[in-house]
Amino acid sequence: MKFNRYSLLPKSLYGRFLLMIILPMLVVQLVAVYVFYERHWESMRRNLSASLSGEIAAVVQLYEQGKVTEEAQEIANRYLNLQMAVVPLPKQNNNTTPDIFTRCLEKQGICPHAEGDDEHPMLIEALSQGLPVPFRLLHAEDNYLRLILATETHRFDFRIPEKRLANPTTYIFILWLVGTATVLSLVSLLFLRGQIRSIVRLARAADEFGKGRDLPSFIPQGAREVRQAAIAFIQMRERIKRLLTRRVEMLADVSSDLTAPLEKMRVALSGMRQTEQVRKLTAEVDSMEKMLQGYLSFTRNRHAEPSVEIPLSLFFERILRDYQHRSGTITCHITTTQAIHARPAALRHAVGNVLDNALLYGKRVVITVTGDITQVVLTIEDDGHGIPPDKRELAFEPFKKLHDPAGDVQQGIGLGLTAARDIIHSHGGEITLESSQTLGGLKVVMTLPV
Repeated sequence: MKFNRYSLLPKSLYGRFLLMIILPMLVVQLVAVYVFYERHWESMRRNLSASLSGEIAAVVQLYEQGKVTEEAQEIANRYLNLQMAVVPLPKQNNNTTPDIFTRCLEKQGICPHAEGDDEHPMLIEALSQGLPVPFRLLHAEDNYLRLILATETHRFDFRIPEKRLANPTTYIFILWLVGTATVLSLVSLLFLRGQIRSIVRLARAADEFGKGRDLPSFIPQGAREVRQAAIAFIQMRERIKRLLTRRVEMLADVSSDLTAPLEKMRVALSGMRQTEQVRKLTAEVDSMEKMLQGYLSFTRNRHAEPSVEIPLSLFFERILRDYQHRSGTITCHITTTQAIHARPAALRHAVGNVLDNALLYGKRVVITVTGDITQVVLTIEDDGHGIPPDKRELAFEPFKKLHDPAGDVQQGIGLGLTAARDIIHSHGGEITLESSQTLGGLKVVMTLPV
């Protein structure tokens, strides 16, 4: 499977804007910590280690020279924050200082060859340069370090608080980083919410208009580019509405112009002797009039009807009541309580066209309604002869009549499924034709957004 790096990005525009702001800020802060503060910490540790080593060396030198030993111990304990214990050693004529240091460690129960503290290499380096005697740096309890060293005359045991080697500005720097990042993030969140809200409002208005609904309260807001897009959308919406209105008005004029000639033809034919040729001509006039009325019904005022919330149970209850005297049986199963926003008369027209076709070519019809929080699925199945898969798309074309398995042309004017698909599409939904697995006939699936 090929890896798509774009799949790691946030899906929403809000999340991507946040990533564009926060990610560079984090990168800059991490670089600052690594380049600047790491060097700063290293310099501070080195200076603190050198200072501590110098203090210890000064105290040791005072003792070795026999000068003010009591005062030196008091200075170390009180002013230098060093807990110090000094033990005089008997004079050893034949032993070197390393041998003396080894015996001192053994008396303390410390293995002379064991490794000491390796977490403070800078302190060990500073002590090695400042103390010309062997020493051992160990970890003690309660965040203390233990330094043991021995000269020819004394054994020194220092307890050093680890905070003597800590950088006092560490917490200030961390608080500064966290504080600035938090403040910048909050400001970015507040600013982006206002900018993204106008884009979301525009997307919602476009989605509602695509579903046949309208948001009259929508006004352009936000940045200049977003307002320009919103104004373009409003202008496009008004042009589409004017186009639909003009189409209805034009068809009304065509209806008025064609109705009069057809009526005159009907009157003239009724006054003639009813021969076979006159009867055929009269049937043709009736067919033309029925086709005209069907086409006008297909286009008349569907977009002018307001969209309202429709409870599906009540909607199909009224449909079943209207079809109770029709031949055939209709069974309805509704498994959802979800309501939809639609134009009632238009949706009734679409469902009615599908039911008319189902009852025209079958005797048993089953309606199934399912759905969730995003969509509702209306399924209408019949036990008729169905439509072959290669002709199902052809069935949606206007005035297209298909042949049944017996070779006869199907009844009607060929606008039932065309009108149904047009209405479902105007609500932002989809309609498909399938084969019914339970009844053996046609299965019409209509999907509508909630």
